[in-house]
Amino acid sequence: MLSKSINIYNNFFLYKIFLSKLYMSLDFGNCLWFLIPKDSQVYTLCKELQNTVSDFLYSPHITIEYDISNNEQQCIDKWKNIINNGISLKVDHPLSFNEDCYKEFYSLELPVICSDNSGNDVIFKNTGWKPHISFAYRFNKPFTMCEKVKVYKILHKNHFIDLTIKPVLAKEHCHCNKINEWIGTLI
Repeated sequence: MLSKSINIYNNFFLYKIFLSKLYMSLDFGNCLWFLIPKDSQVYTLCKELQNTVSDFLYSPHITIEYDISNNEQQCIDKWKNIINNGISLKVDHPLSFNEDCYKEFYSLELPVICSDNSGNDVIFKNTGWKPHISFAYRFNKPFTMCEKVKVYKILHKNHFIDLTIKPVLAKEHCHCNKINEWIGTLI
């Protein structure tokens, strides 16, 4: 029986080592963001949510491109042009959130609407994914129901805030072993 317990412990220990190496290697590369301005009510909401349930603190943002190293200037020019042609950017209302997981990297996200003057979803049209602000990150452990209830209470309390976001273009190297350093460099 003792031998079986040691085996289980060793397997669990090896699994933990595997997961830590996976997290240390999870790298989204150089990313292009819409950085959420610090003087906005959306920024204040995101920071309150982060402080309540996230394992990491970082600058609230909307990722619009991943791993742009091979075509960085082209991506920057494309999104500058999109901004210059006029876009509307806001958190979806009524306030809600989604949960996502990628390789044991969990996130809680606020859905975002980003439309051009014709009403097209600009981010979805250019990337294929639904725009969002990830306000909480965690490795290897889903968010609990208790934590989600806390999120709902905060969202309910902020039902009437201004949900518009000024599109501020920034870039960041998004390596998961440095999430607390994700601040975004303005472009």
